[in-house]
Amino acid sequence: MFRGRGLEFDEVRAYQPGDDVRSIDWHTTARTGTVQIKKNVEERGLTVMVVVDISGSGHFASGGQSKRELAAELAAVVALSAVLNHDRVGLLLFSDRLEYHLPPRGGRRQALAIITAVLGHPPRGRGTSLRLALQALGSALRRRATVFVLSDFLDHGFERALRIAARRHDVIALPLEDPAERCVPDLGWLVCEDLETGEWLELDTGDPAVRQALEHEQGRRAAARADLFRRAGVEAVPCLTGRPWRPALLEFFCTATSSGRTGVRGSGMNTTNLIEDLRRLSPPEYGGLVAVGLAGLACVAGWCLWRFRRARPTVVPAVPVPAEPSPWEQALAELERLIPLLQPETSRAYGLAAARVLRRYLEGRYVLPVPRLATEEFLLAARHAPELAHAQREILGRFLGACDRFKFGRYTASADELRELHMAVVDFVMTSRS
Repeated sequence: MFRGRGLEFDEVRAYQPGDDVRSIDWHTTARTGTVQIKKNVEERGLTVMVVVDISGSGHFASGGQSKRELAAELAAVVALSAVLNHDRVGLLLFSDRLEYHLPPRGGRRQALAIITAVLGHPPRGRGTSLRLALQALGSALRRRATVFVLSDFLDHGFERALRIAARRHDVIALPLEDPAERCVPDLGWLVCEDLETGEWLELDTGDPAVRQALEHEQGRRAAARADLFRRAGVEAVPCLTGRPWRPALLEFFCTATSSGRTGVRGSGMNTTNLIEDLRRLSPPEYGGLVAVGLAGLACVAGWCLWRFRRARPTVVPAVPVPAEPSPWEQALAELERLIPLLQPETSRAYGLAAARVLRRYLEGRYVLPVPRLATEEFLLAARHAPELAHAQREILGRFLGACDRFKFGRYTASADELRELHMAVVDFVMTSRS
């Protein structure tokens, strides 16, 4: 897939039919009296770094594949291709912070470690900071390298860091998108949550004007992103979830080979070998290779652990595992996070979020199918619930009714009304915990 920086001398041997006449060493031929040729081997010293975005937006999926799963496939292809060509490959995972760094190394174990980290590393942050990840390349990579950035690029303020990284390294961006982001389907009223900020929003996707506005905004972002890549000198290959990614990569590298663009040629990439690898690669073969590799790595790790324990039996002290928070503790923590929404202009957002917290608490505390019932249906079922006292049912009725007015009646409450309502539901959770 990748080509090194030059050729290294190996040996001088006698000429054989079929050898390239341009490799004849005329000085040695004149000295020995027989035709001799120089044999060179390719010097490989290229470093490949795979930078993967594992923020909350990577979990979005309108079909059977999320953006993070697509990133894992693409990272596996790059890593396996690099190690099979005896190049070094590393990994950098990021969200709104640096999550995980694997220094560049060679070998199949390195490729398997990269695949395992992309698929299984639990992110500590939900946001996205491309600026932080691109700045980290300066300390992680001492020499020029080829950098693949796999992200949905839903961020801002990283333009300068991208230009600096593109001057020091050969950066290839793989923007990850979902088909529903390009063309919003007609699904009626939707309650949407921002996977990175946790904000809630109601959308009427049945309205053509709303869908057109969303698609226009997505098109504007895509155009701005393409313009940013062009100005920074970064090559880009957009990839869609649930769609074959091989045609996009094949088209990109075929075009790069025919036009000789500096962004690829300067990185030392052997695009001809890469195109052949992509044409041979099929999803079943790729999946089988990853599965067999992970199974083999697990067997080796298990065998090493068994031998270690057999050779040196040790008593490991038990590590206390923190207990899971109870439903009422979790509900109180979530209600505390809603305090900034106790303002008239955010009463609708508060009603939506607070009703969701209370319904989840009631489902965990009592045997009630609360999330699947409307407010009137729940109040009717609560009359026959022996776990709830009459006063508790009255508090629930007032609170859920007020939340419905905020959400659907377009009622704007005052700050005092919201605080009084909030304290009532907090008291309900505190008194019903036992």
